[in-house]
Amino acid sequence: MNFNFDTHVHSTFSVDAKDNLEDIVSSAIAKGLKHICFTEHIDHNPKDYGYQFYDFEKYSNEIERLKDKFSSEIQILKGIEFSEPHLYKSEFEKELNRDYDMIMASLHWLGDNFYGEKELLSKYSPEKILEKYFKDLTVIAELGNFDVLAHFDFPRRYYGQVSVDNHLIEDILKFLVRNNIVLEINTSGLRKGYNFTLPNFDIIDMYLNLGGKNVTLGSDAHSREEIGADFGKINQFQHFDKLEFGIFKDRQFQKLYL
Repeated sequence: MNFNFDTHVHSTFSVDAKDNLEDIVSSAIAKGLKHICFTEHIDHNPKDYGYQFYDFEKYSNEIERLKDKFSSEIQILKGIEFSEPHLYKSEFEKELNRDYDMIMASLHWLGDNFYGEKELLSKYSPEKILEKYFKDLTVIAELGNFDVLAHFDFPRRYYGQVSVDNHLIEDILKFLVRNNIVLEINTSGLRKGYNFTLPNFDIIDMYLNLGGKNVTLGSDAHSREEIGADFGKINQFQHFDKLEFGIFKDRQFQKLYL
């Protein structure tokens, strides 16, 4: 099955991205996409090199310009990826009052260390790192007020398929299902050389078994080349037909009939 949407994309309005909004939109159209949601990083950790980089006004103005220019070719949606909302609650509240189509929550830091830093391995085993990650992710899930939980098992992008107590994972998924927060299937793990998505297929199975079904699909692209990367591999998921893929418009989930 061909997917004609990507709901996790970064432009140069994120500090770590390569291409500007218009170049990414043009590439998405060339690849046959009909929907694209930009999810620019908002980072409030002073140690993050994206700290205070985000500019809502400039981002919004460019989104509106491109909507006018490409309205007949692609639906352009405005989102954000807000890191550690449980630690920056007042800043998160500010974003909740803005006119986004989709708000993603994510977790990138363990204390003073980014999850990909090798220094973490001098402090903890990979198993302990993942355990701490999921405990913090539980707090984020409990906080709620966002639409999508990004790259569910993010540290596995750096440490591989590390095992963890499934009860931790199930507790988070229960919060998502109970509060109508949607799970993202993020293909960046495949692009990083692993043979799994984030979350992996076992976690997606758990989500289905707990009553979840709505999902978004994102490449986590930071360049135009990465848009829609490895989406075809999602078809390998055994229970693919039970998932409801969709996008968010005005913070409402809209199923896409593929």
